[in-house]
Order: sequence, then C-alpha cells, then structure tokens
Amino acid sequence: MAIQIDKEKTALLVMDLQKHMVDEASPVAPHTGFPKMVKQTGLLEKTGRVLETARKAGMFVGYVIVDLAASALPRYPERGAFCKMLKAEKDNPNVLRPGTWGYDIAAAVAPKPGEPIITKGHISAFAASNLDSVLRENGITDLALLGVATSFVVTGTVWSAFLSSPSSSMPSIPDIRMSVMTRSNLDFVKCSSAFLPL
Repeated sequence: MAIQIDKEKTALLVMDLQKHMVDEASPVAPHTGFPKMVKQTGLLEKTGRVLETARKAGMFVGYVIVDLAASALPRYPERGAFCKMLKAEKDNPNVLRPGTWGYDIAAAVAPKPGEPIITKGHISAFAASNLDSVLRENGITDLALLGVATSFVVTGTVWSAFLSSPSSSMPSIPDIRMSVMTRSNLDFVKCSSAFLPL
C-alpha cells in the first residue's frame, strides 16, 4: 500500500550525509561503520533518486548536518562505548567542524540553491537546531526522513517530534503523520502509534 504524501505540507529531510559520515576516508569510518554501509547499500545513489523525485514534485527539501563546534551543544555522557565514541569525535577539532574536509555534504546529494541546511548538535535533528522554526515557517506538518543511520538520526528525530510539546512545529499530537525511509532500501515505513491516526 502506497503512503499518501501531501507535498505541500511534507518536508523531505536529508540528514547527516556529510563526508565525515559517509566517506571511507573519514577518520570516524572505523568507529561507525557508516561509510561501509553507505557503499554496500548504494545509499547516496538511492538518495539522489529520492531527491530528484521530491524536487520534481515540488516538496520542501531540507538538509540537517552535525556541527560539533556549535555553541550550546548537549553534554555527552562518558560511559559506554557509543557515548565514548561520540565524546571522542566531539573533542576532535578536525571532525564535523566548519572548514574541515568532512563537514561538507557529500557531492552526490548536495543541496540545490535555496534548500536550507540546518545544523544540529546531537543525534536528533531537533537537538540544538532551528528545525522547529524552519518547519513552522514553511507550513510543514509531515516529515519524510532520510539519514545515514536509521537507528540514530532518523529514530532520534522521530522520537523528538513525537515527544515534542504543543509549541513544536508539529501542530498537535493527533495531527502528526510521519514517513521514514530506512537506510538499507529507502522504502517508506509508517511510524504509527495508538495516538497517531494515519
């Protein structure tokens, strides 16, 4: 069954597709495994096709990137292997900082002029970012999310939107509808809840 998308109210958010996340030459590649997965799944090529379709349909397209130099970043815990890896990346002045090689979005999926680039400071696209106001200003009520890691940026963003207060860009809990593209095949998957009629 196809998912119905209101192209006037839906934003396609392309998240974390920076060279530090997707390129095998990245210093974080050995820790995250993301570049290997990106290559094996053809993620950049598939993302390019999704972007082309969304743009032709006139959908709002936005990009979300990690900026570990941003002010007011959330404090990273220092326990557990994953948190230690995040803290090591945050403490490395050459990782995910403006002006560094890997900060830029991969050329194969680069934004077009006028498409916003939202910087965030943590896993969720809403963390230490202005995403809420960008969505609100553009009349966006639905999200199609595409990211380098479903288990991190996509899931984190979905939960942030679901758990957001009424002052969030999402008008109210009963009105939220989201579509998520999985990292392995970019199929749309409905995120549903007993509270969210779709």
